[in-house]
Amino acid sequence: MKKTLVKFMFLIVAVMFFVSCEEDEEKIVSIVGTWTVESVSADMTIDGLSFMDYYTTTLGVPESIVQLMYNEFKKEIESMSGSIELKEDGTYVENFEDGNDGDGVDDDNTGLWEISADNKVFTVDKGTEDEMVFNILTLTDSKLVMTANTTEYEDLNEDGIDETMVIAMTMSLVR
Repeated sequence: MKKTLVKFMFLIVAVMFFVSCEEDEEKIVSIVGTWTVESVSADMTIDGLSFMDYYTTTLGVPESIVQLMYNEFKKEIESMSGSIELKEDGTYVENFEDGNDGDGVDDDNTGLWEISADNKVFTVDKGTEDEMVFNILTLTDSKLVMTANTTEYEDLNEDGIDETMVIAMTMSLVR
């Protein structure tokens, strides 16, 4: 009787283990589909300093002017809207409103995309000058949240040496 009880208890524990393992496995969600921008946030550093610190400390621009410049930078990025269609064949079509031209709409852009096997890294236009790599924070059937850092170089203080500008962006999309 004791042996039967022990076998029965072992069987129950084994079944519970396998059931709990199945529940722990993450559902694989496809990124394919049309995603619409829900929100975008961004920040910038210049040569390792905050936007505000670089312009006020390094260039001596009054803080009130720098605040206006910073607000314009944030407004430009954070007002982005539109959508991107990720197709099954690894191509995309995006239509983001960027506010840079007269109609406020960036022409439809197309390119290639890929996602890592673990659904953690999303890359568009790999190997081109337009390449962007995003780290995926959230991917569900209805929500995609990604972060990316973009580095640009420009001689802001006209000393003949390019400053390094890093733009850190978080984008939330829904479908």
